[in-house]
Amino acid sequence: MQSFFYICEYLGVTPQEFFDEGNTYPETLKEFIAEARQLDPQSMQYILGIMKELNSRK
Repeated sequence: MQSFFYICEYLGVTPQEFFDEGNTYPETLKEFIAEARQLDPQSMQYILGIMKELNSRK
């Protein structure tokens, strides 16, 4: 098991990210989350609203 954690560390991913087959764009999502963490709550709600609107158009 420890070897698996070393592999994840080497690849720069978490174990969850390693097994997440539904994530088509892992690097983009990682960057998005890093940027979102820096937002104030109001800005985050604004971005969330935009995302929901875009997804509803699919």
